[in-house]
This record gives sequence, C-alpha cells and structure tokens, in this order.
Amino acid sequence: MNSIRQSLIKAKKLFEKKNIPALEAVLLLEKVLSLPKEKLFANLERNLSPQQEKKFFELINKRLNNFPIQYILGYQNFWSLKFQIGQGVFIPRPETELLVEKALELFSKENEIIIIDIGTGCGNIAISLGKEYSNSRIIGIDVSKKALYYANKNARFHRVHNVEFLKGNLFSPLKKLNLYRKVDLIISNPPYVSEEEWMELDEEILKYEPKEALVPGKSGLELIEKIIKESPKFLKIKGFLLLEIGEKQADKVKELFNEHWKEIEIFKDYNHLPRAIKARLS
Repeated sequence: MNSIRQSLIKAKKLFEKKNIPALEAVLLLEKVLSLPKEKLFANLERNLSPQQEKKFFELINKRLNNFPIQYILGYQNFWSLKFQIGQGVFIPRPETELLVEKALELFSKENEIIIIDIGTGCGNIAISLGKEYSNSRIIGIDVSKKALYYANKNARFHRVHNVEFLKGNLFSPLKKLNLYRKVDLIISNPPYVSEEEWMELDEEILKYEPKEALVPGKSGLELIEKIIKESPKFLKIKGFLLLEIGEKQADKVKELFNEHWKEIEIFKDYNHLPRAIKARLS
C-alpha cells in the first residue's frame, strides 16, 4: 500500500511527461478520498486502501488519455462559483468571465431588468448574472436537453430564483413569452469555431467536448450573424447585445451590424486578444 505522499509523487511523475499540472493529481485524489486539500496535506503519511489506490490511478490514466479533468471532477469554477457539468456539455472557459464583467458595467445592480442568455450551456453566465442582478429576470436558452439538465441543477445548487431555463433554438422559446421589445440585455457565448479551426484544436477538445457547442458551420460566424439579426425583435430601444467572439473575428463581426446599432465596442481578454463585442440598439 502506498501513502498519500507516495501516490501523489507517482502521479506527479506520470503527469510531468504530458505537461499536466501536478495540482490536477491533488484534485483527483481529493475526489477519491472525499477530503479537502487541507486535510489531504495534513495526512500525507496515511496509507490508501487498495480500492482507493486503484480508483485514484484509474482516474490518473483517464486524465493521461486527455479526458478533460472537469468531466472527471464533475465541475468547473466560473465567476468564483462552482458549476456542475458532465460529458456532452460545453466546459465554461475563464475568458468568458469577461462577458459577465462587461454586463455588470451596463446597469445598476438594483435595476429590474430582463436578460436573455442564448446558448446557456450549464447556466454559468445566466446564474452568475442572476446572483449579481438579484432583482432581475434572467432566461437561459439552449437546444441541448443535457445542458439544460445541468443548468437547472446548478440553479438549484446556487439557490437563484430569478433564473429560468428554456429549451429551444436561439430565440424560439421567447415568442410564447411575449418579450418582443422588452429585453434589456441579450448575452451569448455562441459556438464560433470554424470547421478549419476545429481540426486544429487540442485532442482533449476534439475527442470529448460536444462539437455542436463549438462549431456552428463552415465560417464560425453562422450563429453570431443570426443572433445579431434577430436581437432587435426582442431588445428594447437602447438595449444591449453582448457576444463572445473568436480572436480573429472582430472585424468580420463588426460588419454584421447595420445602421440600427451604435456604440459598437470590442473588448480584449486577459491575453489581450479580442474576445467580446458590445452593441446598443438605437
């Protein structure tokens, strides 16, 4: 039997060969032992049972085969919140926090506003905004039944009562709600990876993440164009549209806005790459 220390050293050596951070081994052992990191390091000489050791190295091997750690752990952190996810659901990225950050600059937190999140996935954007804009009504929409299962699960976990999730393609569920020209903000991290870019992504993404959550079509602009075109039906005059975009798409996306839009602004992410675009309906 190996101790916690010995098992972590062995796992770290295996991970080093594939440039996987050693911290991930700690996270996987936390999962196996159901122990927080502090207790793990306070008991480094404790021996693992044969079953615990077997389970731990099964997860290590899964990770060595490029299975995303977020799917193994069953969660991803976003906006200082923990979001439960599973295979088949898009994994939230840190750079998407920029959308939440920019959304919070648009209105006072006391305002009673309506926000629509298109392609909500596990609900990370909608729920993060629901926590911040507690007086507001927020609707997350997704075409994926599995994504909505996790979105609803996350809403219950975070006890947000001002967020609801609807199944449907883009704006279709809103037609029954009579929200024409009543929405203050439409926000979205839509699929925007082109078919060409998809082939160049890491194996971890290619093998395990849902392609439909990343690739909308050949150019990568297909859904962005539809959202820009349909948003004016639901936005109030002077309402905002806030989209995540690909790092090489800024100029092309700008061209999709017609004369009815103003205050078009591009924002860069923490790597100084164009990552979000904001526009206001005139």
